[in-house]
Amino acid sequence: MKVKRCLAVCVAAVFMALAVGCTGKEETEEEIITIKEEESDDGADGLAGDHTQTSGGSALGGIAQQVQAPEHYTADLSAGDIHVKVDAQVIVPEGEGFKTYRVKARPFEQADYDTVSHTILKDQKLWDRDMETMAGSHGLTKEEIEQNVTAREEEIAKVKAAGEEAVSIYEAKVGKDLEVIEEELAGLKDLLHAAPEEPAIIEVPAHVTVNTGNGEKENHDGKKEAGWLNGYVTVDGKDYAVSLDNMVTQDWRWNNFEIIKKEEKVGYFATYYSFSGLTDAQKQGAGFSTDEVRAKAEEVVAAMGFTDFSFAGEEYYAIYANEEEYDSIQDAVKDIAYGIHFTRVFDGVPVTYTGETGTTMEDGEDHIVWPYENLTLVYNREGLVNFIWGNPYEVEKVSDEYLFLLPFSEIQNTFEEMIFKKYQDWIDGTQMKIDFQINEVRLGYMRVREDGSAGEGTMIPVWDFIGTRGITYEGEEAAYDEASAFHSWITVNALDGTIISRELGY
Repeated sequence: MKVKRCLAVCVAAVFMALAVGCTGKEETEEEIITIKEEESDDGADGLAGDHTQTSGGSALGGIAQQVQAPEHYTADLSAGDIHVKVDAQVIVPEGEGFKTYRVKARPFEQADYDTVSHTILKDQKLWDRDMETMAGSHGLTKEEIEQNVTAREEEIAKVKAAGEEAVSIYEAKVGKDLEVIEEELAGLKDLLHAAPEEPAIIEVPAHVTVNTGNGEKENHDGKKEAGWLNGYVTVDGKDYAVSLDNMVTQDWRWNNFEIIKKEEKVGYFATYYSFSGLTDAQKQGAGFSTDEVRAKAEEVVAAMGFTDFSFAGEEYYAIYANEEEYDSIQDAVKDIAYGIHFTRVFDGVPVTYTGETGTTMEDGEDHIVWPYENLTLVYNREGLVNFIWGNPYEVEKVSDEYLFLLPFSEIQNTFEEMIFKKYQDWIDGTQMKIDFQINEVRLGYMRVREDGSAGEGTMIPVWDFIGTRGITYEGEEAAYDEASAFHSWITVNALDGTIISRELGY
């Protein structure tokens, strides 16, 4: 994507009449507004740079007064094979205005781990299996091997009983001949003679280190690479897997701190995934109150000292098996949970949460990865099952001046034009139709990555048009629905009306 930048600086005298005070005198205030324009050579996704539109220090009457947005926006639009239905609440944050902030990626620090450990893990020690002592059984206990053998034997017997065609399908699915699978099973049985009844355990020092690619070695046994902290914690009789990734290079900044509970219902440390396909009956039978989950998550986040974060959204999560083995995706669900998202807040104005990581790359682009900052807590009926904290920022306020925002009418016009341009290019040459349902339009901050940087960016105000998308292929009556509650189909720069790609991060 090539973008032509043209800077036009216009000095405009804006006279704002102030309210008449009790003295009966009417005063005026002159403001200097600097406007930077930015246009794209293809009229599509424009890069966001340093936007210098300011109000000269005045709030211009607050955000709501600046943008003059309606409470609700409706539209029914069509062009070619794309139809867009808008029935959306328009959400404008309270506050005086947006300011300019710069953010830098930072690695996790020891204090980060200690805070999370104290609040969620009750300061319990990290442990791991002693793989040297248990080398003869590949780290497995006798019971674990027996359970694995039994499950695989039952699976193989079921496939054989279904006939040769079922065997062929199974082999294609796993990518191995049945004879090879049975040889592997025999090898697993051979491990039983060396398998202990109980696992051998060693303590893992909870030392947070950073790896900048210089090949340093550091950790509890002197063999694990610096930048990684992995182990298990037992809290109130329940086991949790803990992983902290502090790998930092010039073009890679994907740092995650995650806690995953071992789910007895499925027998392993299970990551829950956002899931919008639950039935009402499944939601009602999940065994928890969404209000109570939200309150608990907010309490934990506050206890960890995340005073500059606030609630940003919620959705159902689930563990589910391969859908192909079930009559419906709902039948594939093994367990249900509820996730609460949090985002950073600047002067009372939050960063808008979407499901995008911002790590997509354009053709020919250098391999640069820096996902958005994220914080999510997921609970099921028993309590916390997943904690995910990713890509923390170091924040710097650039200016106390308020940025000048375009009126919503201009943003609306841009959306109604660009939603078709963006996705018509995407479906050209295909036999598909797209139906968008936009149910929320939200103004908030977004981080845009500096060109060529995997660790520096600017927070700017954007409008997100959030909703669902249905795709219908030629010859098919039913549409394939993408029903994420947090997908922004168009993101418009609130300063200059250019289109920003959340997938690319700029």
